Amino acid sequence: MEDFTPGKGTMVFRRKAWMNSFTLYRSLVEYLITNTTFINTLSDVIDSAEADHFAKIIVSLYNTCGKALPLIKSMIFNEFSKVTAEGEGSLLRGNSMVSKVEGVYVRLVGSNYLKYAIGDILTRIATDASLNFEVDPRKAASSLSNDDSDMSLASSMSLSLYDQPSRMMVTDMGAFQETNRKQLVYYAQLLLDRITDPEVIAAMPRDIRAIAGYTAIAAHKHAPANVAPLVGGFIMLRYFTPAITCPEASNVLAADTAPTIRSKRNFVLLGKLLQNTSNNVLFGVKEDYMSSLNSFITGNKEKMLTYLTQVAADPLADASTPAWQDTDGGASVAKRSGLSTSTSSFSSSFSSSSSSPSHSPSPPSFPPTTTPGGPVPRANLIGHRGAPSPPPTSPVLEMPTPLHTATGILIGHRGQSAPTSPLVSSHSISASPSTTSLSSLASSSSDTIDIRSFDLQDLFELHRILDQSSDKLVQKMRGSPVTTDEILVILKDLGPSPKTKRTRKQPAAGEEEPVVSEPISGGAAEDMVQQLERARFLYQGPNDKEGKPVFYLIMNRIRVEFLDNVNPLVSHIFRVMDSAVNQGYNLVVDMSWASVSTELKRSVYTHLPKMARIFSRKYKKNVLGIYIVHPSAYTRAVVHFMRFFTSRKLKNKIYEVYNWKELTKTIDTDSIMLPESSKDYITKSYNVVKVNAKGKRQDRLVKFTSNSVLNIDPKTRRIQNEKRIEEIEEIACKHGSPDIFMRFKVTPDELAQKSKSLFGGSHADLEFRRYVCNNEQERDSILQDIFENAFKLNFVKARQEYRVVKVNQAGKHQERIFKLTCDSLLNLADTKIQSETSFAGIEGVTLDPHDADVLWMKLKAEPFRRKIICRGYAPQLFEVLSEAMLRYQQGNAYLERELNQDADELFGMKA
Repeated sequence: MEDFTPGKGTMVFRRKAWMNSFTLYRSLVEYLITNTTFINTLSDVIDSAEADHFAKIIVSLYNTCGKALPLIKSMIFNEFSKVTAEGEGSLLRGNSMVSKVEGVYVRLVGSNYLKYAIGDILTRIATDASLNFEVDPRKAASSLSNDDSDMSLASSMSLSLYDQPSRMMVTDMGAFQETNRKQLVYYAQLLLDRITDPEVIAAMPRDIRAIAGYTAIAAHKHAPANVAPLVGGFIMLRYFTPAITCPEASNVLAADTAPTIRSKRNFVLLGKLLQNTSNNVLFGVKEDYMSSLNSFITGNKEKMLTYLTQVAADPLADASTPAWQDTDGGASVAKRSGLSTSTSSFSSSFSSSSSSPSHSPSPPSFPPTTTPGGPVPRANLIGHRGAPSPPPTSPVLEMPTPLHTATGILIGHRGQSAPTSPLVSSHSISASPSTTSLSSLASSSSDTIDIRSFDLQDLFELHRILDQSSDKLVQKMRGSPVTTDEILVILKDLGPSPKTKRTRKQPAAGEEEPVVSEPISGGAAEDMVQQLERARFLYQGPNDKEGKPVFYLIMNRIRVEFLDNVNPLVSHIFRVMDSAVNQGYNLVVDMSWASVSTELKRSVYTHLPKMARIFSRKYKKNVLGIYIVHPSAYTRAVVHFMRFFTSRKLKNKIYEVYNWKELTKTIDTDSIMLPESSKDYITKSYNVVKVNAKGKRQDRLVKFTSNSVLNIDPKTRRIQNEKRIEEIEEIACKHGSPDIFMRFKVTPDELAQKSKSLFGGSHADLEFRRYVCNNEQERDSILQDIFENAFKLNFVKARQEYRVVKVNQAGKHQERIFKLTCDSLLNLADTKIQSETSFAGIEGVTLDPHDADVLWMKLKAEPFRRKIICRGYAPQLFEVLSEAMLRYQQGNAYLERELNQDADELFGMKA
């Protein structure tokens, strides 16, 4: 096959890459974990578009090995070592890798602490409809609308200076803004008092305090005039401020608490005020509408400085123990000091006593929010008809004083030099910033790293980033004592990453993002509307058994460009649904053959928050049930998709349908309007066109077992052939092409058998195979499945095929072959697929207590158990099925975390 010959733009993958991936990826991780100097250098040359992704991957790798804190320490000292060349102004900026790594890590270990420290106050703000902090006169009028997405866009635009929640007409805008300012100051003081409470400080995860301590020590040496702002830049800018400005993205609010548009703006204003207080920077011309709040900043200067001092101090340090000495060991300081930082067990950690007697006693549970005057009852926060309550018992100082320039390490009182920084312990960490390394890690051996504990998708991404940065790395590290030879050898043996990067077309310079408005008309919009109608991804079917409307959302028909053209999409949804959703309705979400690409996820998370503002409340309130047909690893993506269109009781309305016939409980069989292809659905597989040596094209399904590739005829549902992964010698594909070429190892026996075949055929069909995929994403998914299954061959040794006797309900015995794929169990009669059951659809398997050859299987879609006679290996099949089900669940959990992370980051950025 001529096309198989590698040429320009061709990626070639060789057998040794995937068959040795377990060893090669372990060597790669070991190298990175033991060479933080390399990580620092890589951070300098990595593409800015990859920085956020790289930060997540590297934190995941180091944290899995218990080495995250030593890495961050090394990166902080490396960052400060550049101060002479680049100036103090460049230190720890938001686009620096160390800042990104810090941000990822504190979200990982500090989520539950944020709930404890500020969750109750932020929840109060999110749920109190009468609160309004708007002080910008240009936005004050529009802030009167508390649009919580229950109103349509048209109705929200028609509001004038009318406060709908309190039914109060505003006649004096000046007085209105002053009321808002007082409420903003009051809640800012409430938050600050809570954050700086000694008991709350004592409960802070020590990992986070350690990072503040590293920052203070490095700043004392390289930027002594900016210690406090730099520590505050970490604690507030990287930790508290994101949680305050966008609490829903930081998981600080309860799942059923949805901030309104007004409360989101309130959070942003609170974050601005507290961040400037941390920086000790007064508002000026740029945000002159905030200048009336400068007295809050000056009045809380000393409180903030004291807080930053306390946070950066090591509570375990004394005359004989240097500050943060135990953090050099690598494992989480919380684990060694008896404090928990795990987001799953943080709450319970407060009930146990601290390992250090010098600690303040940990609170037994998360206490209620307090102020200097004691607990604040909800009724006292907001007065009658939206009027604010009096200022807090500790009034904010109103005497403005000029911002002083520090003459010492911290900002001192007027006319005085600042004292030596109490932020820096006398027991400072002795480490040369330019040569900081983790000596304790130098002795690490392969025995200490279990490569199976890492997410393979992270390894694929890391492989890709390293591969595309290798040339820059070689140039950057010339003359460095750390050689790149070892990493280059590993990358050469791995070849290209099975995960390639595809960039979406960006808007042209000066081109604005589409604005959500009333549906538009025009040539381009009309063309897109026609495409939407032809795609039939959303349509109405016959009513259910109770006469309620039923709509169908076919996920594999949704394209990215649909979501990127918001106005035609909204217009189409209105036309299909609007007239029928005035009453209760059902939504059937068909996941058959669907995959959710990164591009689709980003479009969903980017545009749906805007779309949610358009749709009236009836779309959310009146949905009776969401039926997800053939749920898969992508089901969570649909849940995220649907949460914008449903009420807060979403979870109670979702039903997973593992066999489409289960819909007959709600909808008559003849009225179920699923595509026919969905009724013959096979779980994770790839619709491809196979091209043989003569150019003949055949529709095929490609599906993976743990050690082979199945080639299935979708018409006959027969497995045409099966190739073991170790028999694939070489794979090639080109950038920009969905084609994938495979070359197989062919034995003399296979050649002889082909020659004797009745139909003959070309020997090239044995050695070469070309698949035409639907797109590059599916092509890459096939590559990743090959690498992933070859990787797992190192520890998944059990048989994947079993001859059994299946006993049906009538007692009939049927000879069958059970073949385990990556996500399902195939029930075969010879080579024909009689049925397929997703691992997600198996409720449980049990061994018969009386017959050693019998296994019982319970499917979620059936009320009865199935009897399986295994003839001597029932325990083995039981273990294999149980392990496969567990692996599948773990894979889904990873995807759910990834989706949540993507949503949190994108929503956070939009906020």
